[in-house]
Amino acid sequence: MIKIVTDSSALIDQNEAQNLGIRIVPLTVIIDGKTYVDGVDLNGKEFMSKMSSSDSFPTTSQPSIGAFKEVYDEIGQEGDEILSLHMTSALSGTVHAAEQAAQLTDTKVSVIDTKCVDQSLAYLVRIAVGMSQEDKSLSEIESEVRRVANKSQIYLGVSILDNLVKGGRVPKAVGAVSNFIKLRLVFQLTDKKLELKAKGRGNKTFVKWLKKQGEVFTTQNVKEVFISHTGNLELVQQAVDILKTFKPDAKYVVKHTSPIVCTHVGKDAFAVLYHYE
Repeated sequence: MIKIVTDSSALIDQNEAQNLGIRIVPLTVIIDGKTYVDGVDLNGKEFMSKMSSSDSFPTTSQPSIGAFKEVYDEIGQEGDEILSLHMTSALSGTVHAAEQAAQLTDTKVSVIDTKCVDQSLAYLVRIAVGMSQEDKSLSEIESEVRRVANKSQIYLGVSILDNLVKGGRVPKAVGAVSNFIKLRLVFQLTDKKLELKAKGRGNKTFVKWLKKQGEVFTTQNVKEVFISHTGNLELVQQAVDILKTFKPDAKYVVKHTSPIVCTHVGKDAFAVLYHYE
């Protein structure tokens, strides 16, 4: 049987992981000198509370090669093969640790940089699990996951640029003036980077972009839209309401994102994630 492994950025909690029969190799987040296991020691909401009262910038740490190898070895002892699906290398080196571990284990492992994260990665994991339960081969599951991943879109709306600046993804000069002029940015997560799609002053920037994206929805076969956020529910509801006017028949799933993503995008951020045919 094909077993599925992923990382904690997939936003799959421990109960669901157990029900799906998957293994999650967690990242860790460090804040105020204390290390927390993502999704185990704290969730995204708890993390944002700690970050808002902290004087230091949080950092993240990818799983070690050894952590992946241990999981791969355990699964291999049962005679199973593995499809290991991970967050985009644009945000983390997690997938590279998985790739190196796959070279060291005797278990047959196929590792994919899904170019996704958060609920979008979880969507791919559930597809893989369903196909495994149907006794599809490793190559069949891998092919379908790659196909769907290539039809995935991820956009990030960022209100406060401090975290992106400290993470080296936005120039310091831009970050220095952003809070004074209420600069808002919308990025698309592409293969290897964050690509700027819209910028402007105030939340009207988000409204304008959401309406433009809604128009795109009308030309695509989109059945589910995932909205992830770092705590600003008013902003999230506005996003859902706008997109629903263009795609009312789609299913909208709203979740607080993980500590790992919170570290990258900071306060009052949101993401629109979807797959199309």
